[in-house]
This record gives sequence, structure tokens and C-alpha cells, in this order.
Amino acid sequence: MADARYLRSQLARLAGVPDDALSFWLKQGLIVDEDQAGGRGNRRRFTADEVKLAAFLREGRRAGLNVAALRSLVAIYRRAAAAFAPIASVPRVAEAISAAANDAHADEPWVTALEGQGHLSAGEAAELRAAQALISPEHVDDMWLMLNFAQAEGLWVAYRNDVGEWLLNTSSFEDELPAPSVLAFDCRRLFSIDWSKA
Repeated sequence: MADARYLRSQLARLAGVPDDALSFWLKQGLIVDEDQAGGRGNRRRFTADEVKLAAFLREGRRAGLNVAALRSLVAIYRRAAAAFAPIASVPRVAEAISAAANDAHADEPWVTALEGQGHLSAGEAAELRAAQALISPEHVDDMWLMLNFAQAEGLWVAYRNDVGEWLLNTSSFEDELPAPSVLAFDCRRLFSIDWSKA
């Protein structure tokens, strides 16, 4: 699935997106083909991440978000994906980040939580420390967005801030919400795509 490419018709079927909506999102640049070259018709190929993003847009559309709001949220997703890309392929990175989040000392390096459990070799620990060094403090929220996206778990919360900008971050039901009204997207239900339907 990770390296698979999907035709436009497969993307529409997997994400549950009507063709007219997909056409509009393609024209608006919300969904892009794998080389972002704007190929024509069914020759376009899309990554699994674009399929999942189309599913997110489908739900945003159902919730009544307009194209400007969707564009803002897609821009946040793309920024997060770019920030997460250098570490996405590091073995066990998701496990280490999750362990650190569940650890009482989440401000320590991710590796600390797994090392304390005796679950890492010295090589794995070194690789994870190098990966953590690639994430700057201003991209920590991006890392959480992409971890929820990749693992299909947690919540994405979309909301408008005090100046009317659309924002997107992660949350759990235990967290205080970032605004009086939010749209919550259940990543487990949203990003668990039945790839066999391709």
C-alpha cells in the first residue's frame, strides 16, 4: 500500500468521493497526482496518502467546510507531511513517539521511553536519536498530525482561531479543546482505508 499508486477512478472509490467533487479538488490543487504534473484523465497516478487526504476532504465537505477552509487545512497537512518526511521511514519511529507520549516524561527524547522498557538495540536508539534531532520544536505538532495520519488513530481537530484562520491539530477527548467549537475527525475511521477495493 505505501508504495502503491492508484488511478483516479480507484482514488474515488477508495476514498468514497463523488467524481464531481474529485474533479473540483484536482482543479483547485487540493489533491495532486504523484508528480504534481497535472496529467490528464485516468493516466494520473495518486499515492495512498492522497487517497487518505481525499477521504479527509470528503468529511470536511460533509461537515460544510468551504473550499477556502479545505485549502487552509490541506496546506497545514502538506506542511506537516514535509516536516515528517525525513523521519517517516525510520524503523520504529512511530512506536518511539507513541511511547514517549504515553510516558510521564514526554519532554525527554523519544528513545528514553523505549530504552527504559529494554526494547531497543544500541543501533536503533542511535537512529531514533538522529531522527528526533531532525524535528525542530516548531514542527512537533506537525509530527503528531502525521503520526495520527500514518497510524490511523487519534483525532484531528479543525477549528478557527481568534482571527478567523482555520487550524488543524491533534486532540483526545481528555484534552481541553482549542476553541469553543471544533470539528473532530476520527482518524481511525477516516484513514483506515479498505485497500482491497482498489
